Amino acid sequence: MMYRVLLAAALLASQSGCALFVWAPGGPMVQQRASIDLACPKGKIDVEMLSGHNERGQGATFAARGCGKQAIYIRVDSTAVHLDSAVTQVPGG
Repeated sequence: MMYRVLLAAALLASQSGCALFVWAPGGPMVQQRASIDLACPKGKIDVEMLSGHNERGQGATFAARGCGKQAIYIRVDSTAVHLDSAVTQVPGG
């Protein structure tokens, strides 16, 4: 049931032009850090988990996109993510 609610919310957000945030451990930290690095409001940043993490949350990688820019982040521990790429323009964006 919860899966259906989350899916419906994601569909509504994507249709309304709102940023779609993929929740994962570390995702909110990525969104916060990316808002600074991409010079973009948090509400306009999409975060996608690219790879998993170990039991402590370390090593997860995320892509953040917003305001025509993108960057890759890695979760280094339970309280921090680090920029793991250059901030680049989104192709076609």
